[in-house]
Amino acid sequence: MNFKVDDWVRHPTYGDGQVSEDRGDKYLIQFVTQGERLMLKQAIESAGQPPYSGFSFGKRKPSGTPQFKVVRVKREPAPDFTHLVKRFLDVFEGGFEAESFDRRERQYKERAAGRLRGSLGRQQLDDLLYNEQFGEVCDRALHVVKETNLIFKQEIMKLITAFKDEQFRRAFATDLRELLYGAAELETRFNSFAAVLAHGEVAIWTIATYFQFLLSDGELMFMKPTVTKKMSESLNIALNYRSEPNWLTYSKLQELAMRTDSELRARGLKPHSGIDLQGFIWASIKIEEGKYGKEE
Repeated sequence: MNFKVDDWVRHPTYGDGQVSEDRGDKYLIQFVTQGERLMLKQAIESAGQPPYSGFSFGKRKPSGTPQFKVVRVKREPAPDFTHLVKRFLDVFEGGFEAESFDRRERQYKERAAGRLRGSLGRQQLDDLLYNEQFGEVCDRALHVVKETNLIFKQEIMKLITAFKDEQFRRAFATDLRELLYGAAELETRFNSFAAVLAHGEVAIWTIATYFQFLLSDGELMFMKPTVTKKMSESLNIALNYRSEPNWLTYSKLQELAMRTDSELRARGLKPHSGIDLQGFIWASIKIEEGKYGKEE
């Protein structure tokens, strides 16, 4: 079958996607859960459909966009990991056992995790979706978000604006349930949730990683891009960072979390959970910058 740009197609392995370019014997296709791929036309045999009415991948960068010379700003070398641990201990003398760490970095996140489980548990979400109470799901999600300072205020405002759209509320609520409790592989669930956020123009790393971070007690790491990138440089881990939430960067984020945990334990520090790991990543970088405890 012949398809044209913007047609929806279906691939037996990658699922539904939209043709973004026709390159002779190949299509450039943006798949809902697998990202952008260049496929032979003969591999595409049937039409597909978007996840829901009105779905859009957002603005695409036109092919052949002129490239301009980028003047790179000289960067400071990444801080040594051992130095970051020392700076962390300068503030939290008892490490993860310090009362001050528990009060400043652990307690409020654990409270938010409890609120998520209490208001958006599996059965509660299923009941709300069955009764099509999508707005209530979004309201409860916002309450959980506001329990912490992990998502910046301006990002929360963008989410509130997105929730004004009925179609987005439905998509967000449905995909949040799948992200947290679905049976599909995490990659599929994460990519689907990221695509919904992109449709609502809130494809932001903090929002894309917040809910599963809390529900898993930090086993699935949260991304605050600036500090996370600096920690990855400190440990010499290629984060493959892109500003749009994507599976490759997200999987490397989990690798960074595991490496951080092992490096801390090798130095005699024992985080209680991934929530503590996130607290260390945030606090150690901000302490080194002289910004810890200052609102951004």
